[in-house]
Amino acid sequence: MTPIMPIAQKLRAVYERSRSAQAGFTDFDERDLLKLLENVGFLEIYLALQSAIVPGHLRTFLPLFPSQLGSILEIISQPLAPTLEEAMQQALTADEADQFTKSCVLWLKQDKG
Repeated sequence: MTPIMPIAQKLRAVYERSRSAQAGFTDFDERDLLKLLENVGFLEIYLALQSAIVPGHLRTFLPLFPSQLGSILEIISQPLAPTLEEAMQQALTADEADQFTKSCVLWLKQDKG
């Protein structure tokens, strides 16, 4: 993806600008929730947490390319973060967006077999 690095850097800048708005979502976990409930007076608190780390790659989870590229463009990583499509609209020209999309499709098709 080296030829599109300047384009990717423009997209990264969009996400960097939105990072401060997301801070409350990324530095809060189940312990904070339990402490909050305890502080407001709940006497009995039960929390069931199931967590899993699944090794894999984006290509593993989205095997039907390029037909699902539209889905990838609409994924929101954080509630206040823009989708990839929104970031592309904010930061890129139409030609840059087209070049970036074509590069992504090629990358996603690699090693598919």
